Amino acid sequence: MAFFFADLCAQIDWSGRPRFRDKELAGIGFGDAPDGMVAGWRPHAFRNQILGTVMGISFATAKLVDYADRSDALLASHKQAFMDKGWKKGLEKGA
Repeated sequence: MAFFFADLCAQIDWSGRPRFRDKELAGIGFGDAPDGMVAGWRPHAFRNQILGTVMGISFATAKLVDYADRSDALLASHKQAFMDKGWKKGLEKGA
């Protein structure tokens, strides 16, 4: 996270356990899609409309393929995230 969105990462309380949304992605057809089907997919917003009500959100995205030439920096940032005291403590508890 810090590698892609350093400014946002600093604002997040990392002591809590993350919630993964793979079930939601599978529900809309992306959980089991071949890599080629989602390679060009770059979502930037979500919008839902029902019964005359519209709800939406816009968000930043990052794709690993865009950072292929910076793989050493990416691996270093990943290692640092797990060395963070909050994550290390959670992993030791089996969380």
